[in-house]
Amino acid sequence: MVTKMHLLRREGFDVPVGVEGANGGTIFETSTCRDGLQAALSAALAESQPEVTAELMRAMSAANHDSFDPSQPLSLAALVASVPTNPNVMLRLSSPPISHAELKRRVEEHFRRTTWPVLASRFSTFEFENFEGVRRVAERTGDESGAWRVMLSAPNRRAFIFLRGSRTEAGVWRMIVDADDRNDFETLVSAAQEMFDSAARSV
Repeated sequence: MVTKMHLLRREGFDVPVGVEGANGGTIFETSTCRDGLQAALSAALAESQPEVTAELMRAMSAANHDSFDPSQPLSLAALVASVPTNPNVMLRLSSPPISHAELKRRVEEHFRRTTWPVLASRFSTFEFENFEGVRRVAERTGDESGAWRVMLSAPNRRAFIFLRGSRTEAGVWRMIVDADDRNDFETLVSAAQEMFDSAARSV
C-alpha cells in the first residue's frame, strides 16, 4: 500500500490516505505503516465537524437513493454504521515448510483437477492471477512470494480466492474469499479451504 501511494504521488496524484481493505489498515499521508491512533483521531475529528459528516451523508444518500435529514445530528456510531460493507471471509492458514512457488503450483494443479469441477456449477470461467508488489504480472518470477488469486466469473457477478504467504512467518498464509453474491460463499469457502489443505498436505 505504501509503495502504491508513493507511485501515485510521483504521477502527480494527491494521496492523503490509503486503505488496505483486506487487512483493515489505514495509512495517512506520508506514514509508512498503519497507525491506529491516527485512525481514532480521524474518527473523533469526523464526529466533531458535523458539516463534514453531513456532506458525506448527502453524497452517499444521493448515490444510494436514500433519504437523509442533514438537520439531525449524526453520532460516530451512526456514521460508522453508514459505511458500505463488502462481505468477505478472511482465513489464516498454515502449511508445513514449503516454498511459495511449490505451494502455488500445487494449488493451481488442485484447482484445475478438483476445485473447478465443484465451482463450475456456479461460475462460467476462471483465471489465475499473480502479483509482485503492487503489480499484477503475467507469470511468477524470483522466489515467487507475491500474492496469488483466482478470479471467478458468471453472468452479472464475480468472485475470487486470494492467497498470500507471509514473508516473515514461515508456513503462515492468508486467504481472502470474496463474492458479489452472498449465496456463493458457502460453496466457495469450503472449496477454497479444501484446495489449500490438499496442496499443503501433499508435502
